Amino acid sequence: GEGTATYQWYNATESTPSPITGANAASYTPTQSGKYYCEITVTPTSASAKIHYLCDKSRYLTKKTP
Repeated sequence: GEGTATYQWYNATESTPSPITGANAASYTPTQSGKYYCEITVTPTSASAKIHYLCDKSRYLTKKTP
């Protein structure tokens, strides 16, 4: 379906995940080692309902320190 997606990346390295300021793109490159995940909200153009996606938190995007 058609729709508009908005993204918000979170830093989940600490016990309480926090949104990353300015990280609102489909991809994100972490500047520090840690665990990160993305929340995606899709607003369909053909329906009034909002669909909310949260990627599986067990599949974190991780950046390892060299």
